[in-house]
Amino acid sequence: MFVEVTGGRLVFADLSKLCEVQLSSPDTDRTAGDFDGKGSSFPSELIPPDAGLFKDVKRVYPTGYNYIQTHYPESRISFLYPDKTPGTAGALACNGQAVGFPQGSYKSLHILAASTNGDVSGDISLDYTKGTQAAHVQFSDWSKGSSNSEKVGFAARHRHSHGGDEVAQMCYLYDYTIPVDPKNTLTGIILPKNQDIKVVAVTLEKADMPESPAAADDTKAK
Repeated sequence: MFVEVTGGRLVFADLSKLCEVQLSSPDTDRTAGDFDGKGSSFPSELIPPDAGLFKDVKRVYPTGYNYIQTHYPESRISFLYPDKTPGTAGALACNGQAVGFPQGSYKSLHILAASTNGDVSGDISLDYTKGTQAAHVQFSDWSKGSSNSEKVGFAARHRHSHGGDEVAQMCYLYDYTIPVDPKNTLTGIILPKNQDIKVVAVTLEKADMPESPAAADDTKAK
């Protein structure tokens, strides 16, 4: 059963025009993906979105989906996963790209990402109407598990490579949480310049819950 909530606190950035990395590959063609630049990728059959009976496949999934939700079942953060149609790029290699979204008051920024070359670090620029701030982030390797206290956003118990199915090799995407100044309007973010850092999704959490139309009408009536 799918439940879709609209008009909530989360804003999902559209990264589709920035993606150039093949995030996953189907079990029928394991050489189709290249997440790490060495021919390895996530298995398409495991990474969201799930195949379903509905014509419109839902692409929003909570952090830790289908792996460790029992560790933090209260998670209120979700990510908009990319289309995983074969041949469609589902991730980007960080090279200082500007990520756009509706400017506004936000309390946190969440990035679904991983390093593909050991543990690395990078600076994310937070652009406000009243200046710019840099957030220094440590990114963990996608094949080793979290080493910087970040949450696991997604994990698969095997991965694909040009050599076949690596059945014992875990692979991960991590949820990096960056605090945002809610009293300063956020207008955009600039990603690090380190192509070992691969980003799959970006979610922003609004500082305040938007007022429902019913509540607004009730206020006018009073």
